[in-house]
Amino acid sequence: LMPAVRRLLRGVVVVGTLEDAEDLVHARPHLTAVTAEGDLLGAHFAQGGSAGAPSLLEVQASVDEAAADLADLELRCAGSAEAERLAGERREECAALVEELGERRRAADREKSAVAQRLGRLAGQARGAAGEAERSTAAAARAQEALDRARQEAEELAERLAVAEESPVEEEPDTYTRDRLAADGANARQTEMEARLQVRTHEERVKSLAGRADSLDRAARAEREA
Repeated sequence: LMPAVRRLLRGVVVVGTLEDAEDLVHARPHLTAVTAEGDLLGAHFAQGGSAGAPSLLEVQASVDEAAADLADLELRCAGSAEAERLAGERREECAALVEELGERRRAADREKSAVAQRLGRLAGQARGAAGEAERSTAAAARAQEALDRARQEAEELAERLAVAEESPVEEEPDTYTRDRLAADGANARQTEMEARLQVRTHEERVKSLAGRADSLDRAARAEREA
């Protein structure tokens, strides 16, 4: 039996304390140290002793484990604090971006409202110019009709005056009739000249209004496309 026991206990050294066991294993890693408390310590393993109160080795292991957990927790807390700081900065950046976008939208709304008002004014002016052009066109047509009537009347009076002037010499000339025809002819020519002037004035007015309406329409299209 002893040979078997000796073979099992080969390399095992009994020491007084756990510190002695640590020193022995550190100096001679191939040996295994055992303390009076039953602590077993080797280069690659450690085992506590009695089943009662925890041994110093177990306490030390618990302390080391708690210290490692604490260090890990501190590291995680530091990481969480950094993440919180970065999140705060990102939140501030997002808030600033939201405010900037809001201001841009408000500016766009104001510009849109201003453009709509300008388009409304241009449309109103264009409608007014178109209406005035229609009225001027109608007035020009009426003036042309008056001109045609004045020309016809002047031609008739000129013919009557010519007939009166060509009456035979032996007949007593009717100066009253001739004077009246001459006056009527002069009045007819004056009426014709005034009618011609009115026609020209209305035609120029129509051209001007048509150009203005076209200009307003182009301006409105440019506002919509801008």
